[in-house]
Amino acid sequence: MRNQLLVRSHPGQLAPAIPLGVDVVELEDRKQRQLSELRSHINQLLYCGWQIVTRHPLTLQKGRQACYVLHGMLISDSLI
Repeated sequence: MRNQLLVRSHPGQLAPAIPLGVDVVELEDRKQRQLSELRSHINQLLYCGWQIVTRHPLTLQKGRQACYVLHGMLISDSLI
């Protein structure tokens, strides 16, 4: 069985070199982001001075306050 390399094309980006013996399968463009309302809320928090301090799990901090994104929900540190 031959190896397959899944490639998503992005306008203006160069594709990486593809090794010999690898089939390229083009994937259609699709919306990657989910939970757009949560993302909008996090963007508002960032605008208000919160900072992303870790990505796994996503942790936001402002002063002594912290919030975590767990299972698609924004959770305050006072609830954990």
